[in-house]
Amino acid sequence: TEARIHRAIALSRGARAATTISQGLTESGAPASEKVQELLEEAVDDLVAVDQQAQINGNSAPLGASHLRAACLCSLGRPEDAHDVLQMCRESIGQGNIELLARQSALEAEVLILLGRYREAIEACTEMIVSIPPISNLHVEARLMRGCCYSEVGEVDKAFEEYREAIVLAPERADVHEASGELFLLHHWFGEAVTAFGTAARLSDALSPRIMYKRALALLAVGNVAASLKDMHKALRVNPNMPVAVRARDGVSALQSATSGDFRHAYVRFNVLLHAAVPRTPASDRLPALFLPHEIAVYRGVCSLYMGEASAAIKDFAAAVELAQQALHANFPPGEQGQGSIYSEHEASMGPRTTVSGGRSSMPSSKDHPVSRLPPEVTSQRGLDCFACEAQYNIALCQLVAKQYGNALSTCQHLLDCQEALKDLGPQAICLAWFLIGICNLALGDSSDQLAREAFTQSFANDPRYVDDFLQRHGRRNEPAVGMTQNVMGRGMSPVEPPSRGCPLPPAFR
Repeated sequence: TEARIHRAIALSRGARAATTISQGLTESGAPASEKVQELLEEAVDDLVAVDQQAQINGNSAPLGASHLRAACLCSLGRPEDAHDVLQMCRESIGQGNIELLARQSALEAEVLILLGRYREAIEACTEMIVSIPPISNLHVEARLMRGCCYSEVGEVDKAFEEYREAIVLAPERADVHEASGELFLLHHWFGEAVTAFGTAARLSDALSPRIMYKRALALLAVGNVAASLKDMHKALRVNPNMPVAVRARDGVSALQSATSGDFRHAYVRFNVLLHAAVPRTPASDRLPALFLPHEIAVYRGVCSLYMGEASAAIKDFAAAVELAQQALHANFPPGEQGQGSIYSEHEASMGPRTTVSGGRSSMPSSKDHPVSRLPPEVTSQRGLDCFACEAQYNIALCQLVAKQYGNALSTCQHLLDCQEALKDLGPQAICLAWFLIGICNLALGDSSDQLAREAFTQSFANDPRYVDDFLQRHGRRNEPAVGMTQNVMGRGMSPVEPPSRGCPLPPAFR
């Protein structure tokens, strides 16, 4: 029995080492993944044999062996089996052994998180917090796990409170500050995320490329592109085998070229990225891949538009919708979740997560994190419909630039048929659709002035910003727009005030 247990321990350590090696692979990492699965399955077989031998002898298997078996099963993507093993373990633990009960609760909480049973995981974490002293590392882990669960069920304030308590209890632990930064990043508190990751980097024994990359994401979200690139370069100097960081660096450099007006150079860079495979990184490092294919198609289309190539831009915007649709169907076929998609791995790499040892699990689970970590257009049909509407807006602008006024009018009128998507996008979306219809009718000539006036009226009623800006730029030269404002005010219509919104975010943070 002891020999089998020691062999299972060695096999699980070998699987962990093989997982670390796979981080250096630039593509799918298939050889390492197959080796990891083989090692873990052999370890589980040995531990099953230990349990069977114990039953034959009329005893219970050693608790540590059962816990290791549950951990291996989780790493193999079998959390249901792991939960069954832990339930059998609990029956063999005496009520007086507080430390063993706490460790048991910790493992149960992790498995319940993998299963998406967050309320039950919260109860398991609460049992740990009540039963063990605050100075214990397990108490800190319980706070982090309970905070993660609160975040998943939408109780964000409680989640932040748990993470604050963990930092108070263990201010010297870099992993606690890193987890806090992930929570801030997840909920779009980007400035706080920058600070948390910076603290984690200072407390680390050595410069962590993982933390540098995450801080680069937060810096990018607050618009500090130069500092973001600097952190990405730091991460790559420490670990050149980080394809996800290489892609992010190249994408951000392309964006920097575009914002500086060098659209030709930016176009070339985006074109290279679009034809390169999205790197697959182990979910153990929780590193999200930026610049997914459909997002790059949008950026390339923008570059084409600013270079005066409207037809190429239209093709790119249409292609972006097709790519997003392919991703949605690849990840979530009817009735099930897709397997093996880069978007699935991107999803599993996002979000705060902790383990009872303060480390990171070796294999992702499809139930580990909700689909909200991905852009909505690749997680739901509703999100895809909104993304398609945004693409139609861009296509209409391209058609206006190309003086294809009839086509632009048809595109904008089609937008009005997407009422649910426009409602999800907010009053500004409907306002812009009507405004563009008014512009198209103006461009078509005097015979369409009345139609333009009616469209501007509708736009102004939803949100006055576009019509007001138009009048400020062009004055009374456009009587349909002037007459429209008089009609609206005369009828006492009150324009809808749009919600306060910040600057638009990179696609990865939408």
